[in-house]
Amino acid sequence: MTTAVELEKKLSSVFTQEQSSVLANVIFETANPSEFQELKAIVRDLTEAEKRTEQSLQNLTDRVDNLAEAQRRTELRVEELAEAQRRTELRVEELAEAQRRTELSVQNLTGRTDDLAQAQKRTESSIDILTKRIDDLAMHMKEGFQKVNEQISALGSRWGIMNENTFRRTVHTLLSRAGYTVSKGMYGEREIDIVIKNGEHILLEITSAAVKKDVRNLNRSAEDYFQKTGIEPKLMISSIYISPSVMREITDSPKKIEVFTSEEDE
Repeated sequence: MTTAVELEKKLSSVFTQEQSSVLANVIFETANPSEFQELKAIVRDLTEAEKRTEQSLQNLTDRVDNLAEAQRRTELRVEELAEAQRRTELRVEELAEAQRRTELSVQNLTGRTDDLAQAQKRTESSIDILTKRIDDLAMHMKEGFQKVNEQISALGSRWGIMNENTFRRTVHTLLSRAGYTVSKGMYGEREIDIVIKNGEHILLEITSAAVKKDVRNLNRSAEDYFQKTGIEPKLMISSIYISPSVMREITDSPKKIEVFTSEEDE
């Protein structure tokens, strides 16, 4: 049979030491053996129930701890999301500012494009005017050379000028009187006459009777003149007589050659 001491020891697992001692004494003083056994069973059930309650409490505590940890993780995630939202809003503001700058640049570029279009129109107009002036100048030059050529033809027909040196001096004199600047220069490894008026440069081949070699030499002198001066000259041949074969050579020349000869008037 269980003694009071043993009972007190068992009760101490559930109650305090003082409570266990009081309960043990009360039980032994009031309970008969059968009641004691019944009470013992009740105490055992209470003990098991207490253990289950403690276990449930521990489980509940663990769950609360888990929930608290989950709450902390949730709060941390919310803070991270809030920070990401702030960064997103800042980025959106930066993009909006960049868009405003882009729109301003586009407006400025549009204005500059309009200005360039107007400038292009003015340039094209100036080019048209300049082209007309050049055409007019070319016409005047041609008319001037035609007049000189007519005078040369008249001299040739009247006095029979056949000596090439005399013919060359005569052409120079007539060109000078017409307002042209005439000089000589070494281009294409040969001496060539250079005629300049109103900024236009002309390489002039003067000969009493032109030959095919004169055409080739004139083209070579023109290439050398352009390389040395950067100016593309016009080419002309002034001759008392040009044979049909030489005229074909002139027509097939890689560079255009204007011809002034007394044959044109015959």
